Amino acid sequence: THITRDPRLLADRVAWNKVFRRSFWDAHAFAFPEGKLYEDTPVMIPAHHLAKSVDVLHEHVYYWRVREGSITRRRTDVTGVRDRIAACKQVSAFLGEHGDAEQRRAYDASCLRDDFGYFLDGLPMGGDAYRAAFLEGAGAFVDRAGEGVLEGLPVELRIKWRLVRERRMGELLAVLAFERANGTGVFAVEGPPGRRRAVYPGVRGASARLARTDVPAVARLVEARWDA
Repeated sequence: THITRDPRLLADRVAWNKVFRRSFWDAHAFAFPEGKLYEDTPVMIPAHHLAKSVDVLHEHVYYWRVREGSITRRRTDVTGVRDRIAACKQVSAFLGEHGDAEQRRAYDASCLRDDFGYFLDGLPMGGDAYRAAFLEGAGAFVDRAGEGVLEGLPVELRIKWRLVRERRMGELLAVLAFERANGTGVFAVEGPPGRRRAVYPGVRGASARLARTDVPAVARLVEARWDA
């Protein structure tokens, strides 16, 4: 298969679950950046795109161990957030340079949905330096990605990333506090039929137009009968 045919491979950003042909590695002069965290990403995603095809094994080839001290556990580390955003920015630029606009949009959206979401949720726990680093790096990423990348995200993420884009940290923290109290994906709905908007009560400007997929239908079975 290939990353352009299987979007799930956008999440396959680590090196330790892969075996490369040496000729392929050398032909593209792959090298991990030194002195950086999250160094796998700027190598693995370009490798996926440059490969003619990849084989995916169904058997487990590695096991993940959650341990304290891992970079994936240091949610509010300033260096971590800067390096993660820089790694994603490098991959996005690679896709842009190779003229694959559709794949670049898909990748940028996956960063906002997955890579940066971890750091976004850590904002209430982070200090001023962490929040400033996040807002500077993530805000610039969203500025470059553009409004169109946000449209395919769930409504709660669209609201959060627009607040990031507008550098409105106070309102963003208020939205995150509302979610902690009420649950992720919980919001109020305002507006006339056909123009409904998701809003966070008491948070100025934290709203977005609802798409049909944002409010899935829920049906409850109230009676069942079997007529023989």
